[in-house]
Amino acid sequence: MAYYSEQQKAKDIGYLIGAVVGLPLGFFLCWIFNIEGGKEYGWFAGCWHGGWMVLNWIRSLFFDVYVKAPFHTTAYNVFWWIFAIWGCVTLGIMVLRLIGIIRKMTN
Repeated sequence: MAYYSEQQKAKDIGYLIGAVVGLPLGFFLCWIFNIEGGKEYGWFAGCWHGGWMVLNWIRSLFFDVYVKAPFHTTAYNVFWWIFAIWGCVTLGIMVLRLIGIIRKMTN
């Protein structure tokens, strides 16, 4: 096993703490800024809703919530897709990094 410095351990623990605090905070923000069915949304909401698409999808498994607004502009749709892809990639990288950190710390 390669040398695991104290500085790297501190960075990894900080990342773990950030994930433990950040994920529940993300779910809380999705709950606060819930997508309303009868409202039309524009481009800015598309950025927000797309970025949190994965968390809203997880919430939709347990609750009756929208993952994407039913009434929206074309700009909403474009930005929703851009930020949904970006959010999926970012969350995937985060999960892989967390797995790597946990494996490194348990060895």
